[in-house]
Amino acid sequence: MEPTSLTMPYATGDRQRTLAFYVAALCSLGGLLLALLLPALWPLAVSTCAALAFAWLMHTHPLVQHVEYFCADEDGLRYVHAPGPEGQVSHYKWTELRSVTAETGAGTPRLIVQTGRGALQGATVALPMPSAVDCQAAAAAATQWLSAYRL
Repeated sequence: MEPTSLTMPYATGDRQRTLAFYVAALCSLGGLLLALLLPALWPLAVSTCAALAFAWLMHTHPLVQHVEYFCADEDGLRYVHAPGPEGQVSHYKWTELRSVTAETGAGTPRLIVQTGRGALQGATVALPMPSAVDCQAAAAAATQWLSAYRL
């Protein structure tokens, strides 16, 4: 079986990278303004270099990255509550799970996980999902892995 992984956009908020974007954009616009005011070629060269630097930054360091928030594979189910360096991640092994269902009614779609873990025997955990489609896909993948593991 193939692992199922769901991703979502995440803005990292890295200040140094954001500062580099602002400096490149400011140099590009400043060079264009100077090229219009001065009859010299050097402001246009500055503007072109800054625009190329901005394009390189956008290519190598995008402001928004896609991060994994749900994964169902042979190890179990993994859900990321908050992406980033300080983010909380929940891991559930297939031996700890009793059932996984999707709840897409009114409000936020949620993945309902019933565990059989330690002191939480039969505890129900609701994991919020960004969309009903993702919730249905996650529930289907987890149910398929759970049924394959139980065989």
